[in-house]
Amino acid sequence: MRRVRLSERDLSRIVRRIVKEERDEMGNFYSDVNSLIDEKYSDLDISDKINVLENILDNLNGQMGRGDRDSSRVSMKDVRRRFQ
Repeated sequence: MRRVRLSERDLSRIVRRIVKEERDEMGNFYSDVNSLIDEKYSDLDISDKINVLENILDNLNGQMGRGDRDSSRVSMKDVRRRFQ
């Protein structure tokens, strides 16, 4: 296997690209969820939609609490801000 030397600049550029890709994926995820809710469940009241999303978050946060303790959690405030 051949060794490759990376400069500090190369490494920082790689890290920036990875972080940007993760942000783009999260943005796409929020957009996809919002589109699904808007298309399929447009007749539901906004408070009902928020209640469902809060239940999903509670479940996911409970799963993260049992496993990866260092993961950042999503708050109800984040859900409301992103959804509206």
